[in-house]
Amino acid sequence: MKNKVLLFLAIFTILSCTQDEESNQLTTSEKVNLLTSNIWKKDYYETFYYYNDVLDHSVINTLNANNEQISFTVNYNVNYINPAFIQSINGIWSLDANEEFLITNLKKVPPSSSGFGTIYYFPYNKISELTNSKLSLDSQYLYFSFSNSSGQIINGKEFTRYNFIH
Repeated sequence: MKNKVLLFLAIFTILSCTQDEESNQLTTSEKVNLLTSNIWKKDYYETFYYYNDVLDHSVINTLNANNEQISFTVNYNVNYINPAFIQSINGIWSLDANEEFLITNLKKVPPSSSGFGTIYYFPYNKISELTNSKLSLDSQYLYFSFSNSSGQIINGKEFTRYNFIH
């Protein structure tokens, strides 16, 4: 009898998880509506650092929280406001074919005398969470390698999760 109860609970749990995943699937229209429904304000950004595929640490950035903003329109325009900029940056946005990634062409081109190249903002980010009140975007991995003091090669990677609220 105990085995039948455990089997029933296991099947029920699997079915419940499957139903939850299906209910979290958003249509294109729902995604666009959620993205364009309000101005998204920075909550925090968290950068995750991996060394040899093991998470080593993360760093949370709350600088300009609630003042850094991004907004999307149904006409696929995007506006990014950062207090460090004199003017906001405007561009266009889209979703990839599978609607898993948010793509923007937001960029800032510093004067050539600055020595810096073009800086891109949110060019291709996985939508890790999208609800009425939260938008989380995961950047692509940045890969790097270095040698430690023993001469061992360390392979590293990092990505940033951009968390916005409204």
